[in-house]
Amino acid sequence: MANPPITIGELIDVPAPGSPIASAWPQEITHRSVHRFATSAARDAAWTNRGAGALAWTADYGRLCMWDGGGWLILRESATTVAAGSGNNAVWPHSTGASSTIIGQTATWAVATTVQAQYIRYAGLCHIVVQFKLGASGFGIGQLNLPFVAGSMQPIDQELTVTHIQASSGVYWAGWSQALSNQRIALMSQFVSGTSVSRQSTSATVPFTWTTGDMVGIVGTYTLSNPYDQFYMNP
Repeated sequence: MANPPITIGELIDVPAPGSPIASAWPQEITHRSVHRFATSAARDAAWTNRGAGALAWTADYGRLCMWDGGGWLILRESATTVAAGSGNNAVWPHSTGASSTIIGQTATWAVATTVQAQYIRYAGLCHIVVQFKLGASGFGIGQLNLPFVAGSMQPIDQELTVTHIQASSGVYWAGWSQALSNQRIALMSQFVSGTSVSRQSTSATVPFTWTTGDMVGIVGTYTLSNPYDQFYMNP
């Protein structure tokens, strides 16, 4: 007995085995495939009649997107790593929003600080990993700019964690984050010179007197204000 045609979801018009394939069917099935493009710009130039649910992958950032009728929703992409940069010269690649610099303010400490960072977007979320390593004494008030504007599902200071404040001697201190805007957080400490306190902004003497080699780490996943592929907005 011949196998019946495949029926999955909207795929109900598959020709029966051994039957002719009408020319309209291959045209229709192309909209149900994952199409590959070199870049987002090439995708949008070549595929203008996409329908909701269409899937496309772009080679430049390993980005898989779904067209939901309003834009290309990023389902996943390759991690974007920031090459170790110095202070205020370290920027988030392809960032959108108020600022693309990673360090959130200009300060003496920022100029000599080594920055390592990475982000990845998927399903309306952005995951970041950041580390600052001081190259000089002093710190100032530590702040971090996010690569993309945060949404309002919950406050970003509940989604991002200061994983460690580490003295060059190897001592670790507890840290927190506090939202300053939808694209910037302040780095906070729970200790001052070894004593537990209410959350305080980091400074030249909080949680300790900063010096060369001290580090701060931030990690977390936050909701995106705009979950779509915004290639046309990227620098």
